[in-house]
Amino acid sequence: MDSKDIEQFILKFDVAALHKQRNKILNQPNLIGVGAGRCGTTSLYQYLAAHKDVYMSPVKEINYFGIRNTEKNKYGITFREYLYYFMGAESQKCIGEISPIYLGLPECASLINEKLGNIKILITIRDPIERMISHYKHHLDKHQINDLNEYCEKGLKILRDHEEKKYQLNWFHPVKNMTQSLYFEGVKRYIQQFGKENVLIITYDQLKKHSKVVLKEINQFLAIEDVEQELYKANSSPKDRDQDFQLNREVMKELLEKFNEDLAKLDELTGLKTTHWLEKY
Repeated sequence: MDSKDIEQFILKFDVAALHKQRNKILNQPNLIGVGAGRCGTTSLYQYLAAHKDVYMSPVKEINYFGIRNTEKNKYGITFREYLYYFMGAESQKCIGEISPIYLGLPECASLINEKLGNIKILITIRDPIERMISHYKHHLDKHQINDLNEYCEKGLKILRDHEEKKYQLNWFHPVKNMTQSLYFEGVKRYIQQFGKENVLIITYDQLKKHSKVVLKEINQFLAIEDVEQELYKANSSPKDRDQDFQLNREVMKELLEKFNEDLAKLDELTGLKTTHWLEKY
């Protein structure tokens, strides 16, 4: 944005701010989708945004509770500025946003609870190997590591050295990718903060193969009308990246050890049955 664009933005923001003040608008979300990324969050966002009982922020990934609040980033936004994203809500039962970054960052769950109270949480998960490769392909232009095994070996070395915290905010780094496929700790934090009754976990397979059943479950969870609506497919990897990506035996063995352990703990916590995802490998 150049100076003229910034001036126009400020003028429009001022009009919006005065409108918000005069009409005493203080909408805040009672629904947050927290990821994981590459697990159907964009399709879910589009479905909810089109539902008459739901208002979703015009921006899908606000990331306020992750990296854009002034408590973590002096160039970020305040909580009151965050609420501007929901100013367009009217009489909808649910007001929400989806930011996949929220599942993997340890402080997000407690900050959401502190600011918004005991709201509804949507979590989407997927076969961790599939999710990792999808993330790898989707961001190939950013990380520019054309060999999947080289990419994984780089991330695994950092995990072995217990240095993953150095890369937790680097969305395109291999170790950030891999840790997003470790769901247990993130899910546990949200259950602890909001209670099992306020956390709905959806698998990518269910969303893709049994979308009508899953959407009905979501509607019941949110206490909104059960409507007939198709689920849109979004954010597929480009066709030129659909080639088969093969992991060598050593890399696959180390990944399976990490992911199997994580899924076993997840199943024990939630009653889900996810460890079978890795049997095909």
